[in-house]
Amino acid sequence: MVAIEEVEWNKIKLTVVMPLYNRRDYMEQAINSVLLQQTEFRVLLVIADDASTDGSAELAAEVERRYPRDILTVYSDNNQGLLANDLRVFKDMHSDYFCVLDPDDYWVDGQFLQKAVRFLEEHLEYVAYGSNTKRLIDGELEDGFYIRTGVKEHTTNGIENYLDGSALVTHTTASVYRNSMFKNGVPAIMENAVGTMSEASFRGDVDRYVMHLKYGKAKFVNDWVGVYRIHEKGICQGSTMFHWMLMNARAELDYSRFYEDVYLEKFKEKAKINFKRVCVEIYKAAVYETFFGMDEYDKENFAFLMNELSEGRNDIAGRNVEFSFKDEETKVRNFIRNKEKRRLIIWGTGGSMEVLTKKYEISFDNIFCFVDGSGAAVGTRLHGRNVISVYDLKDIENKYVILMSSYDKEILACIKKEKICPLADVINLYYYDRYVANL
Repeated sequence: MVAIEEVEWNKIKLTVVMPLYNRRDYMEQAINSVLLQQTEFRVLLVIADDASTDGSAELAAEVERRYPRDILTVYSDNNQGLLANDLRVFKDMHSDYFCVLDPDDYWVDGQFLQKAVRFLEEHLEYVAYGSNTKRLIDGELEDGFYIRTGVKEHTTNGIENYLDGSALVTHTTASVYRNSMFKNGVPAIMENAVGTMSEASFRGDVDRYVMHLKYGKAKFVNDWVGVYRIHEKGICQGSTMFHWMLMNARAELDYSRFYEDVYLEKFKEKAKINFKRVCVEIYKAAVYETFFGMDEYDKENFAFLMNELSEGRNDIAGRNVEFSFKDEETKVRNFIRNKEKRRLIIWGTGGSMEVLTKKYEISFDNIFCFVDGSGAAVGTRLHGRNVISVYDLKDIENKYVILMSSYDKEILACIKKEKICPLADVINLYYYDRYVANL
């Protein structure tokens, strides 16, 4: 058994890095798909076991004994986490090219590595070569590709293309890189991220793609080369979408640091898109009368992003309005905490109300009454509830008002002028749905 530091790297053209933790049921298919690659150069598969407990390490040792020239396994006495596990391979990896194949995914194109290296050898201005994958969900291959595009080939010229949304970021299973970033050691920003809130920013396919754009172009060729397996134990499937949106927002700011904040404002704009979606999801959870809560990681990430991205005024969909994520998040938390004790009142009786109550599955059983600002429907019944006037609303105590009207600006001005209730007790669902939820 050879230690990774003792590998004769001058004889290895490409390294396949396989981070491993408890994937005994899937890893053999992944390993075989590496061994079946047909190349004119030598490939080394480095399996980095992170203290698995399900027999994965034993299986890795067995296949290494069968293929000692092609496979090297490195072990850990304790579970370090995905980033630290990756970095201990990257820091000692000195091949010209590398890629990562997760142990629950696999390749279907035996020529993939050969095609990737041939292209990169012939085009020195490129640092990445990517193709397409399909997802395997519950044992069934999906019909479409992971990257849904009709183009046969595409070039990403640099980080500017990522920032303007024109880059095609390829999945881990379908990406090969020139070893421009790790040949002289691991970037400090990655090493320093281990054990911090930024750790998740540097352990996936997007960060590898984004960081390599600092060194050259990326090529996309729309061939099906691999399978991305979706299962309940997958790293992406084990977290809520809320968690991933928070993580992705923070990652954009970490990428900006890697680029010495030269593109800070553009990275911030990308971060804001995910952060706005986080705020919308918090709000929707309150409207649905459920709340999944935030663990300590999410709370800390949310507080960080709130500080980095919140602004007093925002121009959203051309509407320059007073808007504070912090105020809205506080408002929603109060709603969640106190809704059992409050009377829920919908301001709006028209089409917007009908659409929004249906879209957000709001039960009329939970509504105390409706408000009609025009007065036309006052005194009637709507969905089994009374329709009251603005002035009647003023006399109702312990209330929350949910705005579902396109006249939301005028209604808010009325509430403030007439002192109907504190604005902290008003949630503007119309505004959220139209101007934020669809960002």
